[in-house]
Amino acid sequence: MPPHGIWRCSTVCARVFCIRLIRRNSGSKETLERQSVESRLAEFLRYLELDSDSQKIVGVIDHLIRLFRRHRTTLRQANAPSPPDLQSFLYLLAITEEEDAIGAHHRGESIIEKYSLSDFDPTQLSDDYVLRFNEDVRLSSASTRRLVTPLTVRHAGGALFQEAHAEILSDPIQMTLFGLADAARQRLDLSKLGVYYTPPGLARTLTEIAIEPHLNRDVIRINDPACGSGIFLCEAIRVLQRRKYAGKVVLFGHDISFPAVQMARFSIACALLDWPGHQVDWKVEAADFFDALITKHRFDVILMNPPFLSWEALTSEQREFVRDVLEDKYAGRPDLSTAFIQESLTHLSPGGTLATLLPRGVLDSQRGRRWREASAPTLPKVPCVHFAASRQLIN
Repeated sequence: MPPHGIWRCSTVCARVFCIRLIRRNSGSKETLERQSVESRLAEFLRYLELDSDSQKIVGVIDHLIRLFRRHRTTLRQANAPSPPDLQSFLYLLAITEEEDAIGAHHRGESIIEKYSLSDFDPTQLSDDYVLRFNEDVRLSSASTRRLVTPLTVRHAGGALFQEAHAEILSDPIQMTLFGLADAARQRLDLSKLGVYYTPPGLARTLTEIAIEPHLNRDVIRINDPACGSGIFLCEAIRVLQRRKYAGKVVLFGHDISFPAVQMARFSIACALLDWPGHQVDWKVEAADFFDALITKHRFDVILMNPPFLSWEALTSEQREFVRDVLEDKYAGRPDLSTAFIQESLTHLSPGGTLATLLPRGVLDSQRGRRWREASAPTLPKVPCVHFAASRQLIN
């Protein structure tokens, strides 16, 4: 904690007895009693969202998801061979960042390389289609200014790619008489699909805490074994850039979902556009982190939001896998996330840091008790923030 007992972030400064709230968009300032905030935390969080950028972000996400749905439907209705849904959508999104959309499209191969897109034939997209997409992006009622791709990916990428991933796992939504229905009213049940994302603010905080002890290293090796759309790896790049880190950066990411990996590669490429010239070696693969060929590596920092799958939701094969990973720490009905944590601990370099999100049951339920007790001797005492209950749990 900084001197004088003050915790700071871009939005709130909290003292021991009060909370000072500063609105970044208006500059207005308020002082609230800490006890009052803690007793009505849910109400306070809703208040923070009022007149905030979050509402604008939601509007941008809905707009882009509508475009993605229409793009998928258009490709499927075309008689000629069409490019892959997601790859071509990311390609079109990348072109919106270029000054000359058609000129960039005619240099399609260089755009594919610049944004780390998997190879496909960009000539399958006509000039007229590219121009129309470019215009449609800017016609959003929620975005009166030019959409800047890296900023959009940074602030809305997690939620956007979560929705896009869910769309890919489902059948395209059919066109109605008046076009595609409002995206906000046709959101898919992501929990049933097992698709989750990490809020950017939370990812940023965890990443800053995890990287801080390693800034004196000549090389920092960072891994996210369940990287999804790459939000932790992108935040790692931005944290190191803000801290003016001069050493070499090595990033690894893995996910079993190929669409997620495609989105992660695109996100990282966008993040690196803001840090030109720095030595960053990175690799994101569609692979299982538990594969022996992958986990032979050691990392200084491991960041992750592992799959939160309860014992009841696991297949028989997954249950057997969890038993094998936990070994003598197995008991009861552990969550799949405990296997990710246990495996990650064995792949940290000496003095390495693991920063992870955990489901509540792993921390305080009976089903996670055996794993907590067996792991305690090998873990340092660390503060854990219990977001649901607004209280701190000290392990």
